[in-house]
Amino acid sequence: MSRTTKVNPSNNATTTSTSSPTDDEISQSSSSLTTSTELKDQCSNVGLSNKNLSTVSPDLTTSEYIAEQRAKTRDIVLGLQNKNIKLIAIDFDNTFLSTHTHGYYKGTADSLLPYIRPVFQYFIQELLASSAFSRTLHVCFVSFSPQEKLIKKLLRLAFTTSKTDQIIIRCSTPEFVANMKADYPGKECHLLSVVTEIDKKRKTRIARREILLLDDDPYNISTAERFGHRVLEIRDEISLDILKDFVYNKLPDRSTTKSCGRDLTDSTRSGRPRATTVKLDQQITSLAKKPPFVTAQDITNQLERRGVVVSERTVCRRLNEAGARYSRPMSKPLLTEYHRQNRLRWAQHHKATDWNQ
Repeated sequence: MSRTTKVNPSNNATTTSTSSPTDDEISQSSSSLTTSTELKDQCSNVGLSNKNLSTVSPDLTTSEYIAEQRAKTRDIVLGLQNKNIKLIAIDFDNTFLSTHTHGYYKGTADSLLPYIRPVFQYFIQELLASSAFSRTLHVCFVSFSPQEKLIKKLLRLAFTTSKTDQIIIRCSTPEFVANMKADYPGKECHLLSVVTEIDKKRKTRIARREILLLDDDPYNISTAERFGHRVLEIRDEISLDILKDFVYNKLPDRSTTKSCGRDLTDSTRSGRPRATTVKLDQQITSLAKKPPFVTAQDITNQLERRGVVVSERTVCRRLNEAGARYSRPMSKPLLTEYHRQNRLRWAQHHKATDWNQ
């Protein structure tokens, strides 16, 4: 399992000094709606280029600074490929943006442009320009916000290329929530949906350790780590220097995973391969939700009638991985036909009885 890396500011890290609205400044009641006017009132309406250049060294010209940042980003993308990362999953609020929209943003997408973190402006731009983009290196946004169209429009405005349409956006829209096959914690439902889409449409299989999640929520980070993904917790101090240090010095190598002080190589093992696919795991979870008192043996029998042979123990393991909890039925004697007839006769015999006497 990968080690959780929390971002700490380094002495030589390049950070931006433009102030961003704090959580206290934009926090509202659950029924309130965030508007573009409120966001603009909370910080100065500076352009993104000014944010990027706010800490340029006096010894560097503007073009030299931009070239330096792009060189760092190219190194980051190359390092991710060398570490066998195939899917980069990015959170939206307080990660890609330096503010939180609370899922009810009423303003226009262009009013959010000043809130894009410069590190992601350079990073995603380089990912889109990479020849590996959408082939061996995929990008997605995973967010609990239901405003999928807002994110898609903001990406088009920020990067002005049709390649942004190839970035998979998975939000908690009503349609997505209604079609969720399992109730996984954190961002796991979103990631599973993205991986399934890439497998189906782009014919690329992605393992759990080949996913890198960038998120500001410690719970989402710890959950993703528990499921075997690579993780980086995003904080306000994030910069290209910090991201590069994480990729080259803290992200595990593609062939080695640390466990109990030993190196475990990802070579072919002699153990038995997994008996079920991701799609079959979803079917097992779906079958467990339909009838109220279904058992693992019932699910095994249903799959066997469909021509799929899995053991009852395998079904139990898949349901446990999906977070399902089993319960034992209460043991009590069943009524026989003799009992039913006696109850009916007793009721008929006492039909005219006045129970108030």
